[in-house]
Amino acid sequence: MVVSPANSPSAASCSVTFVSKVLARSIDLIRLQAETPYDTPRADLGDQIDAMGQTDAAAVPFLARVDDQGRFTYFEMTTKRSSGGDTCLTTEVSVMSKLGDPVSVKAPAADSVQEATEAQYRSL
Repeated sequence: MVVSPANSPSAASCSVTFVSKVLARSIDLIRLQAETPYDTPRADLGDQIDAMGQTDAAAVPFLARVDDQGRFTYFEMTTKRSSGGDTCLTTEVSVMSKLGDPVSVKAPAADSVQEATEAQYRSL
């Protein structure tokens, strides 16, 4: 949100322009783990839940933004982990940019590609 003062000393008479929509909520990692259909992410979530504890993992705060065209542009999540009496806060931030820019993808040479294993397919 960008706030610019109007031609008045009163703070109540400021104009406000929304540059992006912001959503601040919490996510339940325990429920997410239960609903994740793939083995590897489910195990990774289990490790994270174990490190956080059930109470903290049930309500992890996050902040997300979309731009004026409704495109997802920002995600921030803070997790708390406790070990040996010490507590560590970790904030993960993902920023998406250059949305709508053209993308050029070139397939690799056929002789450098191999079929994924069954275990690799299951982990997706």
